[in-house]
Amino acid sequence: MDALLIIVTGLSLGLAVVMATLLGRTLRDERRRSDARVALLTELASEPPVRPAKTTPASSRVSAPTVRPHSTVGLNDLDLRPVQAPATSALGLFQRHDEPSAWPRRVAVAGAAAAVLAVLVFGWSAMRGRVVPAESRVAASLTPQALELRSLGHVESEGALTIRGVVHNPAGGAAVSRVDAVALVYGADGTLLTSGRAPIDGTGLAPGAQSPFVVRVSVNGIAARYRVSFRGEDDRVIAHVDRRDHDALARKDVP
Repeated sequence: MDALLIIVTGLSLGLAVVMATLLGRTLRDERRRSDARVALLTELASEPPVRPAKTTPASSRVSAPTVRPHSTVGLNDLDLRPVQAPATSALGLFQRHDEPSAWPRRVAVAGAAAAVLAVLVFGWSAMRGRVVPAESRVAASLTPQALELRSLGHVESEGALTIRGVVHNPAGGAAVSRVDAVALVYGADGTLLTSGRAPIDGTGLAPGAQSPFVVRVSVNGIAARYRVSFRGEDDRVIAHVDRRDHDALARKDVP
C-alpha cells in the first residue's frame, strides 16, 4: 500500500509539471499573438492615407478644334461621367475579427491543475495517516512501563529506620537490571534528615516478576515521613506507581 501511494504521488507530481508547462506555453502564445496584432495596427496607422485620384473637369477636356486640310472639323470624345478610382477606406483595417477565445483552454488547464493538487493532498494525508500510527506504536513499544509498588512498611528502632517493601514489574514492561531502592527520610518541618539506598533482591526484574527490598538508614532526629523511589544501573530514576491500598507516602505520627 505504501508503494502504491508513492507511485500515485510521483505520477501526480509529473502531471502537475506537465500541466504547468502547457499553461505557460498557452499564455506565451497568447501574448505573442496580442503583440503581433498591436504591431500590425501600429504599422498600418503610420502609413499615409490613400487619396482619391483627382479628376479633370469635363470643360477642360474639350480639345481645341484643329483645321486639317481637306477634312472636316472633329471634336475629341468627352467623358460625361468620369470613372474615379475607388478610394481605399481605412475603416476596414480596424474592423473586429472574431477569433476563438483562449479562456476555455485556460479553464481546462486550471481544472487539471486543481485536480492534481487534490490528488497530492489526498495522497499526503493518506500516507501521513499510515505513518503516524506506526511511529506511535514504535514509541509505545520503546517506552518502558512503570514499576508497581505492591507493599511498603517500616520498623523504627533506636536511631535507625528499616523500610521494607515489594516492587513488581508489569507483564508488558521491559526487563530492568540492577535496580536499587532509595529511601528519603524527612523531619516534621519537611527538611531532609537522611537517605539510604540498597539493591533489591536478585540481579534484576523480568517482565511479570516481583522482588522484595530492604533499606536501612540511620536517623539523627525525629523522622516524620519518608519517600521511596527506584533507580537503575545508570542512576536514572525508574518511574513507579503505588498499587497499595493506602497512601504512597508512609507517614509516622509525631507525638
